[in-house]
Order: sequence, then structure tokens, then C-alpha cells
Amino acid sequence: MEEMRRNFVRDKRFAVVSLWLPLMANLSIIDNILLPSYYLDTDNISTLKYQAEIALERLDMASITHKRYHECSDEMIFYTKILRAYFTKREIVIIEPFLQLSDVETFAMIEDRVEFMLQTKITLYAIDYLVNQKRYDKNKEKDA
Repeated sequence: MEEMRRNFVRDKRFAVVSLWLPLMANLSIIDNILLPSYYLDTDNISTLKYQAEIALERLDMASITHKRYHECSDEMIFYTKILRAYFTKREIVIIEPFLQLSDVETFAMIEDRVEFMLQTKITLYAIDYLVNQKRYDKNKEKDA
């Protein structure tokens, strides 16, 4: 299983958001978001930094911009990882999203929040356990 994870992460088509891909402890949230961009898109760092700050502000998370990740909630860390993945300009795959955001009921709630944060429609892919299958059903009626 570990080798499969490593190969998936090395695949250049995907940006992975997962518990087992942590943020760097010695970097601020904004630097963690921009870290891959320092290698992939060095010409636009100031533009990307501005976009990241605006996205954090939309989720009322502007106060964490210069904090370290250990000072942040699980939700803040999750959306920081989403931003980091988004700026790589690759397909975003979230592995076990409900382990990272235990208080979220459906995947649609995550998609809506990401769309609001980025102010654009993007496709998120998820890899998860079958036990969570109902959380991905967009047509599911709320149980009474």
C-alpha cells in the first residue's frame, strides 16, 4: 500500500490532499500554500500570493496567513492543503476527506466551500472508503 501511495503522489497529473502529506512545520501557512509554486511557476509568485491571501480571506482565515500549521484547526489545515494543490494547476485528488474534516456531512459541502473560496468551478476527486459512499451522493435526500 505504501508503494502505491508513493507512486500516486509522484504522478505529475495530480495534486494530492491527504493526511499523510503534511504541511511543513517551519513554514507559515502562506509559504506552505506557495511552496510547490516556487518550483513550478516562479514568475507569478506575487500574483499567486495575492490570490492565496484573497482565498483565505473569503473563508475568514486571513488571520492564519503568517501562522504555522500547528496553530490552526483541522479545517484551516485542510483548506490550506486545497489551496496548495490548486496552485500547482493539476487535478486535485483528496484522499479520505472525512478523516480530515470529520464535521462535514457530504462531499458536496466541501466542493461548495472550495468553489466559494476560489470563486471558480473546479472538479475535485476523492478516494475514500465504501462506508462513506452515501456522503458522495449529490441526489441524496436528507434523512428525517
